[in-house]
Amino acid sequence: MKLLMIFAASAAIAAPAAAQSVRPSASDPEMLESVVRLGDLDLRRPEGAAVAVQRLRRASRAVCGGNASVAPIEISARRQTCMEGALARAVQDLDAPLVTRAYGRTAGQQLAAR
Repeated sequence: MKLLMIFAASAAIAAPAAAQSVRPSASDPEMLESVVRLGDLDLRRPEGAAVAVQRLRRASRAVCGGNASVAPIEISARRQTCMEGALARAVQDLDAPLVTRAYGRTAGQQLAAR
């Protein structure tokens, strides 16, 4: 079964999301983690890779407090940096070529939307 842990520094957390299971990291109490289950996906297929990126993005949002709707600009910027970093590390740690490609496409789309 494929599992991936998403980590984020708790200093960047504004409000952890309740929908995603987020807990303190066993290895570093200053970090939060979320387990992302990918065992049901075929990461060698584009569809599976796209779903994996969606799950990883949702987990990065959860550990970084990305569901808070109103926050000062400084907190919003730290939250965005946290989410981007957590997602990028998770994709790199997963080391699945189609997931990396799917992540690159979605990251490019998000940059173009800004």
